[in-house]
Amino acid sequence: DVKPDDIRLIQQELLDGGNSEQTVNDKIAFVSHIFSDAMKERYINYNPCSPIRNLKRTQKQARDTIHRALTQEETKAFFEAAKESPYYDVYRMGVYTGMRIGEVGGLYESDIHDEMIDVCRTVTRTATGSYIIGDDTKTEHSTRSIPLNDDIREIIDHQKEINRMIDGVKIKSIHETIFKSFERGILLPFAVDRDIERI
Repeated sequence: DVKPDDIRLIQQELLDGGNSEQTVNDKIAFVSHIFSDAMKERYINYNPCSPIRNLKRTQKQARDTIHRALTQEETKAFFEAAKESPYYDVYRMGVYTGMRIGEVGGLYESDIHDEMIDVCRTVTRTATGSYIIGDDTKTEHSTRSIPLNDDIREIIDHQKEINRMIDGVKIKSIHETIFKSFERGILLPFAVDRDIERI
């Protein structure tokens, strides 16, 4: 009973609901995939998404505005300016491992073993707006193991030394995060973003 006009209505409602053009296109593509599978199984004869055109993007992609790779000179200048930042090791950890800020913030002592770092959780925002250490990574494919090298080991050891100086020598738990916020709580991405903007 679904007609192309129904899909167009959904498309418009998603757009009016604050979704970006790309998000709407992705959602319609997902629905189209379901109808295509239904056609293969001969449940239906026609995919009502077939005549629906993708919405044209009106927003510039992040890489065309504020997000782009830094040059080598800019990278050196950034790290020189970040040396006094409480998140200096967080930045180095991200660059050396490719971990997202939330993954660095969710790293436990117990995740480092056998010369590997197991990336298996991230900092997550709850429905009420608070932040917790989640039980998994952002996506299924984000769960991975990263080999330790001397540079990464030095970063982790340096951060542990800072933790000992601030928090004392007593280790509370192997399930305690290594990288913390300036206030010693969960490492929050927006706090790091503010520091990056300052730098």
